Amino acid sequence: MTVLSKNLRIGVLALGLSLGLFMGHARVLLAAAPAEVGTIIDLKGNAQAKPGGVLAPLDFLTEGSTVELAAGAKITLTLYKQGTEYAVTGPATFQVGITELKSIKGNAPVLVPKATKQSARNVNGGAAERNAGAVIMRSVGSSQPDPLPSPAPTQSPTSTNGAQK
Repeated sequence: MTVLSKNLRIGVLALGLSLGLFMGHARVLLAAAPAEVGTIIDLKGNAQAKPGGVLAPLDFLTEGSTVELAAGAKITLTLYKQGTEYAVTGPATFQVGITELKSIKGNAPVLVPKATKQSARNVNGGAAERNAGAVIMRSVGSSQPDPLPSPAPTQSPTSTNGAQK
């Protein structure tokens, strides 16, 4: 075995060990990071997350974090897994889960009912969902005359359509 091949084998072995250790640490770090499970839609007043600190609208919520709302504060948030929306009024403390909020102290989180789809009036019949706004807009009549009459068509003196002034 030559010196070059021995050094090459040692270098490859060291590189392999380094990559293996790096990938092992990366896997541990990725597994240790809590999953984002929701978003704050609206926030009025003071709210803090543990861990995390002061909260603001559009902040992400992680699984297992604890949220504390000051007295009079209001928060609305959504959880991704089931598409549920919750509203909480302070003073309150709750823990964020994947599918629900668990009340710890104070006012309990309230599940906001999903809005029902309003059916639009469709004067032409057919599916109300399809072009309902356009159908309604075309059917609205105006009882007032147009305040600005259309200007009469004018022809410029340099017109090239053959007409002369």
